[in-house]
Amino acid sequence: MTGTALARIPTEDAGGALAVGARGERWPFEGRTAERATVLAAAQGTGATIVGSAGVGKTRLVTEALSGIDAQRYAVMWVFGTAAMSAVSLGAFAAFGSPGAPDADAVAALVGKVRAHAAGRRPVLVVDDAHLLDAVSIAVVEQLVLHHGGSFVLTARADCSRELLTRLSTVDGSVLVDLGELARPEVVRIVERVLEAPANRALHKRIWAATGGNPLLLRVLVQAAIASGAIRRPNGTCIWTGPIVVNQQLADVVNAQLGSRSDQERRLLELLAFGEPLALDVIATLAGGDVIEALESLDLVRVDGSGEDARVWLGHPIYGEVLRAECRRLRSARLLGELADAVGTDTASPGDRLRAAVWLLDSDATAPAEFWLDAAREAWRRFDPLLTQRMATRAMALGATPAVLEALVGSLIHDGRSGQADELLADLRHRADDRQRPLLDFLGAFRLHFGLGDSGRASELLTGPLAAADASLRDRAALLECHVRACGGRTQAALDAVDALLDRPDVADSIRHGALAVRAQMLMLRGRRREARQIADALRERALPDTETADVPIGMYLDWIDADIRMADLEFAEVEAAMERQLDAVQRWTLGVELYAALAAAAARQRGRLSDALRWSRSGARVEPSDQFTSVTCMALAELAHTNALLGNHRHAAKDLALAEACSRPGWQYPGFAVELARPWVVASSGDLRTAIELAVEFAGRAAALEAWHVEAIALHDAARLGAAAAVCTRLEELATSMDGPDVPLYAAHARALADSDAAGLERVGQDFERAGLLLYAAEATARAAEHHDRAGLDRRAELARGQASRLVAQCQGARTPALAGLRMPELTARERQIAELAMSGLTNPQIALRLHLSRRTVENRLYAVYTKLGISSRDELRDSGILEIPEISETSELEYGSLYRRAAADDDSA
Repeated sequence: MTGTALARIPTEDAGGALAVGARGERWPFEGRTAERATVLAAAQGTGATIVGSAGVGKTRLVTEALSGIDAQRYAVMWVFGTAAMSAVSLGAFAAFGSPGAPDADAVAALVGKVRAHAAGRRPVLVVDDAHLLDAVSIAVVEQLVLHHGGSFVLTARADCSRELLTRLSTVDGSVLVDLGELARPEVVRIVERVLEAPANRALHKRIWAATGGNPLLLRVLVQAAIASGAIRRPNGTCIWTGPIVVNQQLADVVNAQLGSRSDQERRLLELLAFGEPLALDVIATLAGGDVIEALESLDLVRVDGSGEDARVWLGHPIYGEVLRAECRRLRSARLLGELADAVGTDTASPGDRLRAAVWLLDSDATAPAEFWLDAAREAWRRFDPLLTQRMATRAMALGATPAVLEALVGSLIHDGRSGQADELLADLRHRADDRQRPLLDFLGAFRLHFGLGDSGRASELLTGPLAAADASLRDRAALLECHVRACGGRTQAALDAVDALLDRPDVADSIRHGALAVRAQMLMLRGRRREARQIADALRERALPDTETADVPIGMYLDWIDADIRMADLEFAEVEAAMERQLDAVQRWTLGVELYAALAAAAARQRGRLSDALRWSRSGARVEPSDQFTSVTCMALAELAHTNALLGNHRHAAKDLALAEACSRPGWQYPGFAVELARPWVVASSGDLRTAIELAVEFAGRAAALEAWHVEAIALHDAARLGAAAAVCTRLEELATSMDGPDVPLYAAHARALADSDAAGLERVGQDFERAGLLLYAAEATARAAEHHDRAGLDRRAELARGQASRLVAQCQGARTPALAGLRMPELTARERQIAELAMSGLTNPQIALRLHLSRRTVENRLYAVYTKLGISSRDELRDSGILEIPEISETSELEYGSLYRRAAADDDSA
């Protein structure tokens, strides 16, 4: 048997598309380690029965497992059950020749032929799709296994109950393997092996949602996406663009699983394809309870929950893609109308009302403008700008009310479509009356700032014509002016605007909360972290109101502020976890994905977890040029550039930085800080340290001028890490005394130790960084300490420091920074490495001694030497260091040494 061949393998062409070429590789096999070992062992014993649903890879598992069998001792023979041959006696054994009439003699004759084919070796009979064998073929398998010393490996559908499985799966010594879907990390590894490149989080999330880990569906879906161009690889990272492609192969696979269904059953499946999940009572009304039960028994639908909470889903996510693709236009419209009628547009649940609105919209049904406006607002509350735009556009067709204008223009700008927003506003200004003009001015200011980054013209509108608007719009304009100043990095000006707004009488809670959030952000920039956290925490405890689309979403804004505060408090792991949770809620909003992914990447980068940072960055950054970008697009791209630079990937870092600079705007200084912090490291990755230092110091000066002192401290610390510690340490020490929070004092101590060539001080600050979770900074400080010890001729201390630095570097996932360039990794002798790897695998000292024919004392001495060189003191630290790979120890190791091995294990008291 051979594995499934890859007909098309992607390679990158100049335009970022995935070109396709014949390479002939087999589809990657991932995971299933335990199952593979179990099947191989069972084939060499009595036998194994592998059951699982269609497409989970039962046949591939057997192929991979038996590829490791000893062909000199075992003869593997395959027999295939098919629906066509199941009615033909001994049809599955046709390849062995016609045995004549299907009787006992024929069975004996076939058993003899199988044994003859084995040529003295032990026969291993593999029966693929065993549930499709005829009764006489079953007897052949049974005779071979039970009476002639053979073994068996059967594959069968999980829902079958054929006699063969019942009899053979209970044979003494046989095993039953219930094979499920692949786990999500295994799917990620397969996809990136096929694509030969990393992919962003959205692509992996989409593939997982569509396939659920089913290997067959995974292969068909990915190959279809590659062939159609839906998966592309601009700038080295694969992304998915457009809808899922349902080609003939995917349709055939899914329809084979769906089988031949009655008209009623097909209709129910189609209703679920357009509307899942549906309440059980709703779908029962539409299609009947008996139909649901029949399909549930076939695993084509599933029912979750009970009572009023019971919901019906399709049995697999990909079913809906195929069913919708094969449904004609008029039938689709009719089904959508039925769903909307069944759920109702006056339902109490906002979520159900929104779903009904989507169904009505897609069925071209009519509804009042207010209904579509409510749907647009609900879509915005769910962070879905595209759906907001669809609903608002339908409402606008029925009358351009002020609320509809806001919903449409605001969602366009937040989605990076400022050009479309501009065209709409220009058209409306020609037809606007005096009552509408203030709102159009406000929306214009919103577009100027968040769409174009033109804070000057935005402020002119906000402080000019809008000063005479009604109180509600005037307060919203004042809050927007606070954001304009804050986004421009003008900390004191923003605080002044916040104070003026909060002094106004009768300010609405939503405006007050927004102004306080701006205050917290500006205090954080000025190094007043404690006050900022108090404000943010107080706001979190309140029930924050919903905002209009042409306002800053306060919940998301608070997430940003909270992440910055927590990172200053060195709570990086908490930030990563929080951002991951939020990412799942905003997958349909590009700005939200960019923001949360960039913040998670920043947290991982500062921890020194650079591979994790790269993964987060790729999840949010737009890795190809676009005229649709938001105020945080440059921030997401800058994080990608920064991480690539720290990894030494200068070419990618330079491309990412160029994209970030292309979408930066003067009015977006705050998100643009990430660009300025990344730039020196991108230059440093090219080897030009002098220019990198100049850039870091120059930006620190600009941040100081904006009174963004916390950002200044970060930039100065970067300059110190790049080699300018003497020039910046005094200023960092001044900042450390005037700002609260634990991070800046650490930066100042690091810079002072570097400036003074203080090896002991560098070791101390390295330990402080490690305790704080700043592994890259810890590695750099300790590596510099090793250099100074070397220069002082303190060989022993230098060796210890190098060991510590090496251990830290190994945890930084590929970091290559100037401070690490001179680090000589500890050199272990071949015997030291061998002993260390065995210790990491879990063997005790006596066990290692027996395996390597050494004395126990020799093992202990060599292991102590390893600990000393690596700067560690225990097996746990050795295993966690990442410096060595943990080897796989054969399960037959104990048999190799027999009783001596067991006795040594029992006597061991040193591990």
